[in-house]
Amino acid sequence: MDAVLPIFFELREESPTLITDRYPPLTRDGASLVLTACIMMVLTTLWTIMRYVTGKNDCIFGQELTLQLLYYGVATCFILGVILGGAGHDVSVLDPNLHISHFVKIFLAAQVLYASELLAIKLSIITLMQRIFSQSSSWFRATSWVAVGLSCIWALYTALLGFVICQPIQSAWDINVTKTGCGDYTLAFSAVAIFDIITDIVIVVLPIKVVSGLQMARAHKIALCVVFGAGFM
Repeated sequence: MDAVLPIFFELREESPTLITDRYPPLTRDGASLVLTACIMMVLTTLWTIMRYVTGKNDCIFGQELTLQLLYYGVATCFILGVILGGAGHDVSVLDPNLHISHFVKIFLAAQVLYASELLAIKLSIITLMQRIFSQSSSWFRATSWVAVGLSCIWALYTALLGFVICQPIQSAWDINVTKTGCGDYTLAFSAVAIFDIITDIVIVVLPIKVVSGLQMARAHKIALCVVFGAGFM
């Protein structure tokens, strides 16, 4: 967890007065994070409501709602990380047994929810393409299931990383437990991003490979490839 703290907290050499309040005052960075999370929650909620109002509610209690709830969880973790964990403050002014203790627990929850949310998105894209190209070659069907497997492995790795990178496991959420050994934080968390990019590339290649073999004008093929490839961006 030590490698994660600089992302959310300012690190300075001076030692300002320790904050003992249960709820640290908001900093500019903390307020920006809370505001962004709230705005995105409002926008995604409005989008879901518009789908319902326009009659496109066949999946309102299915896939879309699942993704919506997962995002609410991630956004809530960001907000709690600021309000309870003091994200945005110089780490040296926060109470380790109060603010930092809250933050490490919130971060673990956010990591699990983030992995679950992104997995749901990846699987929804793959299953959509499986329906669209259901009559495609065995290569497409096999590769699509490989993409499913890679996505599940990535999500499992991402969700569990914060728990198992240090021993004993209890040290992941209890800062009072002495760590007996830790893995390479930089390598481990870099692998999350690298593995994520690899799975995205596999998912993007799926429709492009099929589209390239269709009997249509080259301009139409390029347009379709751009549409499917836009998901990688």
